[in-house]
Formats: sequence, C-alpha cells, structure tokens
Amino acid sequence: MNSWSVPSPPSALNVQLHIPRDDKVVSNIVQRNAGFCFFLLTWGLGSFTLGDMRLINMLKSKLHRATVTGASLHYEGSLSISEDLARRARFHQYERILVGNINNGERFETYVIFAEAGKGIIELNGATAHLGKVGDRLTIMTYTQIPEEDGENHRPVVLLLDEKNKMVSLTGHARPDASEIHEQSPA
Repeated sequence: MNSWSVPSPPSALNVQLHIPRDDKVVSNIVQRNAGFCFFLLTWGLGSFTLGDMRLINMLKSKLHRATVTGASLHYEGSLSISEDLARRARFHQYERILVGNINNGERFETYVIFAEAGKGIIELNGATAHLGKVGDRLTIMTYTQIPEEDGENHRPVVLLLDEKNKMVSLTGHARPDASEIHEQSPA
C-alpha cells in the first residue's frame, strides 16, 4: 500500500496509519506530520502499522487500591505519588495516567508528579481534587504500545497496596531498579 489515508467513520474517529518499510515518500510525510501522528496514537485514536508490524495499546503498570492521602485544589494539576511507589510501578515523572476512583466511580486522566519517597503519598492536585477525597481508593494505570505478536506474553507490573499505601504484592514483568538491588545486596 503506497497511499496515505485517514478514514473517519461517522460514529467515532478511528485513524489507521500504514507505513510500508521501504516507501521513503510515505515515511517523509509521516516525519513531517510526526506530531499529529503521535497525538493520534497516544490518545488511542488509531492503530499504527510499520510494514507488517502492528502496535497495540496494553496496560503497562498499575497501582491498585492506592489510598488518597491529600487533595490540593489550588495546585497546578496532576497526581502526586511517593517516588518509591511510582518507581516500583515503573511510572515516569510527568507520564500520562488513567485513574479510576473505586469509591465514587470517577475516571480521569492526568500525569504523575513524584512526591517524597517513603511517605505513601497519593495526592489529588488541581481539578482532580474535585474527583475524590482523602481515604478514597484509586487504581492508577499507565499504558504502552507493543507489537501485536507480543501481546499474548505481555504481563503488566501490578502493585497491590494496603490502606496505608504499603505494598502488599507485586506481580507482572517487574524488574528491580538500582535502589531495590542495593537494598538486597549483602553488607
């Protein structure tokens, strides 16, 4: 296929982008429009095919049953998460997250800001402060794109937390970061 097409069904935007690996013309079009393509892909509005490789959106990691410890309505926005919890869940600072409030059913998107490590902080900031209260339990999720053929073997990192935001269990393809390796090293 040597064409660029953006089909738009009447009920929803669904963009499919196919880039033949050997077609320099189409590759140049994509490079010049990379921002638009990135927007479509990261907001889940389409699929991406490079040659015969199709990428799919999958859960990368989540904090399950995190307890809200604070809310700051006049902060600029985001969700503050203790750095140690965020890193164990493989979250990156400023990474886009989807949050589900188990208590009231609210779902919202925002981004991660690291808070002080070791304190169990989960704080709703800005407009998100209206979507929960101290004591509410949250599921905080990140997503990634992987080749479709890897989907069957993909296992997200899942941290189950108690009411004080202490880790109860860790499952999935978790690899320890440098601080966890150091903690386990013999003295």
